Amino acid sequence: MIGRTTVLIAASIVALACKPDPAKSVKIVAPPPAPPAAQAALPPWDASFCALPPEDSTGKSKFVATGPCAFHHEGNTLCRGLKDDFHVIMLRKGPGVSTVSVYINVEFYKGPGRYSNTQMFFTYQNGASYYYWGSDSVHITVTAGEKSVVLPKTKLEAEPPNTGTEVVSGTLWCGAPLDLSGATNPRG
Repeated sequence: MIGRTTVLIAASIVALACKPDPAKSVKIVAPPPAPPAAQAALPPWDASFCALPPEDSTGKSKFVATGPCAFHHEGNTLCRGLKDDFHVIMLRKGPGVSTVSVYINVEFYKGPGRYSNTQMFFTYQNGASYYYWGSDSVHITVTAGEKSVVLPKTKLEAEPPNTGTEVVSGTLWCGAPLDLSGATNPRG
């Protein structure tokens, strides 16, 4: 009986001494995501960036931009009306290899007339330096025959990290059809 009692006591001690493995209740979680890579800071804006050389061609446009990137444009632009979009693009060479561009996109286009909530982007790019102003609520008029776009005085706000406001206005004449056949979505 003593042997049996000893075995029972020893078994009870072993049972009480064996606790569940605490490692079984630990959950392994994924490490926190790495912080986003820091963007290279833009060089400070300099008004000389928009000291544009004379235009390559002449035309009837009378476009004026005032603000950080001030200039006048008289050359014709590229235009295209297709399905439910009407696009206007103006591209100007800047100093060195830089470019200044204006892009207008009339969504839900139904032919010549007045439109609101038109997208307009105004950009300056020189290598990796990219300054951008824009608006999704521009009012324009597409004239008869899609010959030009009339743009009342419009404010375009800077996209960070850029700052400032561009004020643009004028008439952009369509000199040639815009060819987007090489674009990823040429259907508009």
